[in-house]
Amino acid sequence: MRYSEIDLQCEDITWFGVDANNRIIAFASGGIGNIPEFVCRSKEETNELYDYFYDTLAITTTGHALVAGCNSLISEFVELSSKGLYCFDVETQNSEGEIYMKISYPDTPILFDDLPDNVKAIMQDHIIDADIVGSNQIHVPHAY
Repeated sequence: MRYSEIDLQCEDITWFGVDANNRIIAFASGGIGNIPEFVCRSKEETNELYDYFYDTLAITTTGHALVAGCNSLISEFVELSSKGLYCFDVETQNSEGEIYMKISYPDTPILFDDLPDNVKAIMQDHIIDADIVGSNQIHVPHAY
């Protein structure tokens, strides 16, 4: 089932991409962030990736927060970074949802080639045109 434009305005969707150097990125839309077409095409695929990265993938490294605070999103992202993912949250003050800011990063990133085949099959076109190591923000085009 496809995410509709209304869904994107109501749901805080965690979605996943691959940067120009095959590093894995988690994004939190906050119900206002732009969502690319490759996410909108299938709620089931997005949920399958969520389940893999949150429930199946093991902690293998140390995650670090770039922002201070103790809120649950920062803790959640540091845990994902401890699994090798870079994590970005929608910037809510000036970007109208098209800018995501880096929240946390891993000591040792997981790469696309490290993923199981079923996850790679979903993510093969989840390409984000950025090098996330050197970027603290990413512009994301909207599907709608």
